[in-house]
Amino acid sequence: MGSRKHGPGDQTVTLAERASLFRQAHLQAQSQGDAVLVDRLAGQLHVLELQQATLEALQHLDRDGDEWQAQLGELRDELQGLAVLYNEYAARFKVWYMGGCTDVMIWWHIIITHME
Repeated sequence: MGSRKHGPGDQTVTLAERASLFRQAHLQAQSQGDAVLVDRLAGQLHVLELQQATLEALQHLDRDGDEWQAQLGELRDELQGLAVLYNEYAARFKVWYMGGCTDVMIWWHIIITHME
């Protein structure tokens, strides 16, 4: 449910709800001792948290229009991959400073870590 895309007629699951589902699944995997699943869920949760931070940063930009609202809607409603988050949002709109970090290298560190 946490990573499932919604279709026509489906109820939209917010990023906060998805994060909660991932945290619950992560705790369940930890309690079962499934190290592979724990690592995978931790990575997905980290990317989702980056997506939330990216969305919050973009909402503070002074932009308007239907295309802008559609882009925000995509971030709000669908999980994005790490490369999409960086290329289509963080780098494009220069909001890679999540959590007060202004160094773009933190993004590359995260990408490389998740590719291993």
